[in-house]
Amino acid sequence: MDLARVLKGCLSPTTPQLKPQCLTHLCLRTAAVYVTTSLYDFHQKQTHHVVEPEEIQENMWDEVFPLLDQHFFQLIPVHMYECFLDNVLCALEVAGHYDLIGKQLMQYITLFFPKHIKRFRAQRYADRVLMPTICCLHKCRNLEELYIEKADSPAITTYLLAHTLKHLNGVRVLALPKQCDDDVASIIGINCPMLESVVLTGTNVTNTGLSWLLCCRNLHTIIMPGFFQGITPKGVALLLNGIPRLRHVVYDVMSDVLTYIDFNTSDAILPVFGLKTVLFHSMELLSSNHLELVTKLCPNVEWLSLDSALFYNLEGLGYLPNLTLLRLNYKSRPIDQTVVDFFSTSCQNLSVLHLFDVKDIHMDDLRLTIGQCKILDTLILNECSIREDWDHLRSFDRRKPLSETVRYMQLLAFQILPSQMVTFLNLFKGLQVLEMDVCDLDLDAMKAVLLNQPLLHTFRCTTWLHTSALNMANLQLSFRNCSLQLNKQSLVFEEECSVTMAANLLADYADFTPSLPNDHFLR
Repeated sequence: MDLARVLKGCLSPTTPQLKPQCLTHLCLRTAAVYVTTSLYDFHQKQTHHVVEPEEIQENMWDEVFPLLDQHFFQLIPVHMYECFLDNVLCALEVAGHYDLIGKQLMQYITLFFPKHIKRFRAQRYADRVLMPTICCLHKCRNLEELYIEKADSPAITTYLLAHTLKHLNGVRVLALPKQCDDDVASIIGINCPMLESVVLTGTNVTNTGLSWLLCCRNLHTIIMPGFFQGITPKGVALLLNGIPRLRHVVYDVMSDVLTYIDFNTSDAILPVFGLKTVLFHSMELLSSNHLELVTKLCPNVEWLSLDSALFYNLEGLGYLPNLTLLRLNYKSRPIDQTVVDFFSTSCQNLSVLHLFDVKDIHMDDLRLTIGQCKILDTLILNECSIREDWDHLRSFDRRKPLSETVRYMQLLAFQILPSQMVTFLNLFKGLQVLEMDVCDLDLDAMKAVLLNQPLLHTFRCTTWLHTSALNMANLQLSFRNCSLQLNKQSLVFEEECSVTMAANLLADYADFTPSLPNDHFLR
């Protein structure tokens, strides 16, 4: 079996695909196979001349790749080069297992890191690929985004990391591997003045190393997941006080950070931070004191996530005028008066609402929470439940819409009777996208829902319990203007719209997004 056939087989997806792969990915994979086999043929001919690393330059293109000119990099769009490069490195890894010549191709990796490359994301490559990849990064002086958190091999030493980062003076985003320590952090502080965002995933950085980041005056996002790092609330408090531009700080015990700052600060100082994102995690012991400190120390917060290891309520959480996204995990408890009070005071500008594990919801609860959000656009109910007597002794008119602004709705593990579901969805008059994991509505109920949602253009559901060829044909014939994706095979997800760099990092490394990712529907 020749190398090209082996590469095509190894680079193809190993799991069954619901949809054919897009032409773009097929082209990039084919290009990666071509350049790898061309390298193999070129090196095989060098039987009487050993190519030294210093001889490998871009002027070798015509000799190595007869079908490609030196403008090859310009033929691949910038936003696709990262995918192409990943395919090339994976192909070289496969070639390394093919034979001795394949192992010797690693010296050519430097050819695929042109000086103009601005973004690189390392995957979990074998050491024979990872080492030369990291070693040639220092020459990419125009790199702005570097994600090497998966380059956690023992072969990548702290010295190599420090040597590489010392030359990347224009880098704006860094995601570092676990072997990163205080020495590496000091190199970053000295040599990366343009740094805006940094991710420390289970690293060996301590408060000492964290203090070097004070040199990066443009830093606005720092994400530090992992309970076993040497960073304490004192170190995080130092950054908050030392870098006024910080807007997004993710730390596993943020409640301890706020408590430390409040306890050790004079009443005459009254610190107020510019944080726009505050996330409390499921291992924290959230109390009314911590929520009061959010209002006191972070009054400009825009994205707020509330969770705790134990039961809690929203007592102490005051007026937050800029709040636009709220994620509330209420630990299998019903909505209480503290939640209602908070919605009435701070949720008028809310555009995204996530309710997790809220139980026994009554219609009045919906009116007093969701009904208070006048510009709500996205609503997610995950593992929530509706009371069987949800409209018993209600104080609001059922015929009045709950919201006319919600455009996007996700219902996951939603515990509700089919008869209630129709009534529930009819409370929202402006839906455009509806996503569910399981739908128990029969054909007549589905028609009733679709008739009451004239603006709905996408109904996405992995499992419709009443699906059949006849039912699907009936619905599609009656509702031609709505994309009915009612099984896994028919799911089509739109490309996400452009968001800020901070939002991308929060989604990738803190699992915090305005909408749940697509893999929730493919499980």
